[in-house]
Amino acid sequence: MKKLLEQSLAIRSALTPLVGMELDFKTSYKIAKLIKSLDDDAKFFEDQMRSILERFAEKDESGNLVYADENKTSVKVTDEKKEECAKCLQELQAVEVEIPDVKFSIEELQGIKMTPFALSAITDIIE
Repeated sequence: MKKLLEQSLAIRSALTPLVGMELDFKTSYKIAKLIKSLDDDAKFFEDQMRSILERFAEKDESGNLVYADENKTSVKVTDEKKEECAKCLQELQAVEVEIPDVKFSIEELQGIKMTPFALSAITDIIE
């Protein structure tokens, strides 16, 4: 099944908390199979993101990334590079990836607590 990389990462994020839950064998297998495949997409994303940050982020005199906040959740990008950086990030998120054609029934997910945000990420794989 084809998905955008951004969607693949959202599905992975929604399913990851379920990995530590005790579920029936069939549901556990489907989740494990899907997560394993999505891990490759996440690795690709992380590698590409690192490359984009190295290319566009401001660096200090030691060559380290300059962060925009104390928690180091975002980096500083110079004004003249912001537009090109945003374009590269959009292109990365729009990369088409192939994920296993795994579907879950509502019954399989019954009893699992999930936020509406996480649920919205996996609606395409629920039948």
